[in-house]
Amino acid sequence: VAVLGKARGSKKGNNLLIQQVKEAGGIDFDMPFFLGYTGLGDDLVRKYIEDSRELWEDHVESVGYSTVGGTIGTHVGPGAVALAFFAEQ
Repeated sequence: VAVLGKARGSKKGNNLLIQQVKEAGGIDFDMPFFLGYTGLGDDLVRKYIEDSRELWEDHVESVGYSTVGGTIGTHVGPGAVALAFFAEQ
């Protein structure tokens, strides 16, 4: 696990995460991937899924997500969106 950057606001954060996925080579959809969030509601993660539609379109029917556990969630605080994936080779 590595912090690749920080951005203020959901739009800048979403753009940073999309950029990092593209720079890594994209998501290998034959492998598992996980999208998680912290906080009381899933509004920000649903916004990220919509804003990053270009990453998922034509690859999966829907994008699942879940809350991040307390150990990591305590360190990043509420309002975080995380994506774990295998890059395409």
